Amino acid sequence: MDPLDPVCFSLELDNTRLFRNALSIADNVDVSLGTLTILLPSVHVGVEYYLQAVNVSNVDDVFAQSSDFSIGAAMDISQSNVP
Repeated sequence: MDPLDPVCFSLELDNTRLFRNALSIADNVDVSLGTLTILLPSVHVGVEYYLQAVNVSNVDDVFAQSSDFSIGAAMDISQSNVP
């Protein structure tokens, strides 16, 4: 890790077509953990979602941003054909 890298960040889910403000999905993520598991809240099915890693004390300071991606409808596992 570069000594200038932040020790923590917040992760936001955004979609400028659907949200007025980004949805915070993980706060104060410790970079040293190396991995993160997130259970997302319900969000609308749609396209042009993206994730941003932002400064904990200034969400306008974006460290990294994902490419756009889509979120589809949840699978109904009660109707799956799992043996």
